[in-house]
Amino acid sequence: MSVQLTISPPATGKTTDTINRLCATLDEKPFAQVWVAVPDRWQAHVYRRRIAETGITIGAHIGTFGDIYREILDLVGSPYPITSGTIAYQLIRETALELSINGKIPHVDPICEAPGFLNILEDRFAALKRALVWPEEFQAHARHGSPTLIELAYLFEAYQQRLQSLRWADPEGLSWLAVEALENDPVLLTDWEMLIVDGFDAFTPAQVHTLQLLAPRARNTFITLPGAPGMARQPHQRFRIAEQALTQNLSLEIHHRDHKPFLPEALSHLEHNLFVPDPPDYPSRTAVSFDFPNVSLVETSSPAEETREALRWLKSLIIRNHLAPHEGAIFTPDTDIYQDYIQEAASEFGIPVITTWGEKLSNTPAITALINLLELPLQDYGHRLTLDTIRSRFFDLSSTGISPEDAHALELVARDRRVIGGSEQWLSALEYLSRLPDESETPADKMNLPGDDIHPFTVPGGQ
Repeated sequence: MSVQLTISPPATGKTTDTINRLCATLDEKPFAQVWVAVPDRWQAHVYRRRIAETGITIGAHIGTFGDIYREILDLVGSPYPITSGTIAYQLIRETALELSINGKIPHVDPICEAPGFLNILEDRFAALKRALVWPEEFQAHARHGSPTLIELAYLFEAYQQRLQSLRWADPEGLSWLAVEALENDPVLLTDWEMLIVDGFDAFTPAQVHTLQLLAPRARNTFITLPGAPGMARQPHQRFRIAEQALTQNLSLEIHHRDHKPFLPEALSHLEHNLFVPDPPDYPSRTAVSFDFPNVSLVETSSPAEETREALRWLKSLIIRNHLAPHEGAIFTPDTDIYQDYIQEAASEFGIPVITTWGEKLSNTPAITALINLLELPLQDYGHRLTLDTIRSRFFDLSSTGISPEDAHALELVARDRRVIGGSEQWLSALEYLSRLPDESETPADKMNLPGDDIHPFTVPGGQ
């Protein structure tokens, strides 16, 4: 069973090499079990597309390590429901509350329900599972630590017990179950013809241990890693750690490729000299043949301006250099910060944008209306927010005596009585409206509107 590790700089054809090996294997053995592990769903999509371009449409399984874990558990007959982020958060919250009530976590008790603390717990638990740290091991380690560390161990153990009682697993916990299944069944997955691991620049201990168990079972295993011989450059330190983890746990044949990167000259110069003290100057623009500079640095005062400048630059390339929109790409360090700015600027410049992140749930009309409803007391029943909530077709307010058609009458009354916000102002305006006799002058009369615009109105009971 051969295990090969290919190391070469980025954009030197490592992925292309793995695709060629995959295609050659499937040409020879069309029904062979071939698995490809990549870091995320987007890279899996790109890998599938590149394989489809070769004419291969079936035979290869492409996914993440999580997909491999699920495949293992399905084969041993132990599939587990996977908790979403929201469910995991709620389970952690319930666990913390239970321990707080029982007096097990006095040091963190004042913040045990704080959203920030619960998010930190979720991240810490995921990190422990990625490192294959079991609750018992963490308990033993924390026993001699600080009180906070001891309570963190209690929380971790109780959370895992709650998951086991429900027979659920969180995404990070799948690695535990899959590793256990592989250790208990030495013939599991021995029918794999090829395992390819591509696109990673680092590996978690869980992933390394999984490879340690899988590599001897697959007939051929190919792993790629960016870097260079010796890994002496500062940007390569992360890659060197990954290489050391693999070499310490696997019997590897290491191949270094010395191919020229498939990058524009300026980008290749930037990649080769990034973080190098006193790097050589890049040749002047007249020394190379291109129509416009390959690399530009633009400094702006905010992420919004930065995004607009980036989209403006892309728009100029589309118009002046006839660049097709699908030939451009935008990379951001934080999608939460840049997502809305990109959508806004793309709409302004008329550039179609396909994103690798999903649409925010909070941006959907139904959730937006729900958030507005929940914020009504916090916003002190502001004029516009209250009327928008009443007009919303997502709510049935008939039990309160209010319908969406009442919003128009309420708006006229609010204008007449100068309602800005606050439940007292609204109730005062409504009581004024209910006291108006039929023959009296209504707000519609004062605003020179037809009387039919305001129908008979009764102040709803309760709140």
